[in-house]
Amino acid sequence: MTKAPKHSLLHLQDIDFYRDWQVIFHKFNLEVQTGQWLIVRGSNGCGKTTLLKLCVGLLQPTEGNIRISCAYSYIGHTNGMKPTQTLEGFLKGLSNSSIKNSAEELIMSLALKEYKHTPFYQLSAGLKRRIALVYWLTPDVDLYIVDEPLTNLDPISCRLVWQLLVKKINTGSAILMAHHGPNLISHPAIQEIYLDV
Repeated sequence: MTKAPKHSLLHLQDIDFYRDWQVIFHKFNLEVQTGQWLIVRGSNGCGKTTLLKLCVGLLQPTEGNIRISCAYSYIGHTNGMKPTQTLEGFLKGLSNSSIKNSAEELIMSLALKEYKHTPFYQLSAGLKRRIALVYWLTPDVDLYIVDEPLTNLDPISCRLVWQLLVKKINTGSAILMAHHGPNLISHPAIQEIYLDV
């Protein structure tokens, strides 16, 4: 069985980015290809969150070019959810049956069934993150971009999330994630880059 050829999904070329007087990136280059699992590491303040925001257009580079040539799903360090949102409302808004089935599977995998009708603002920090991850992982896209996916999660949930990410990689998607902890699963697609302050 031959492997499908890889192609570029995200390309950053000669990126400069400044915050006030501080140089965050200078002539920075990055490429994410199909099937690649890229983990961005570095100390606090090194630019991990900034990099992801640049990739999805929430920030604009001072110089350089950013090209994203695929469908993608993004979730930041904060969950980005409306306080009154519920999982049940989310499911009702999904018209595609296969996507809805995917969401239902994620809800079951992350042990969230009993919280389907609970407004987001009433949940604990860990439950909020798990629900936000359902929203993030439900779309069938080429690239998943996430900032610290395991924030506020207990060890069991952390391992479940890693297993879900492996499933995405094994179906040909790519992942770009900022992550400060250990890798809970080894996988041949994983590559790591380290940012300096």
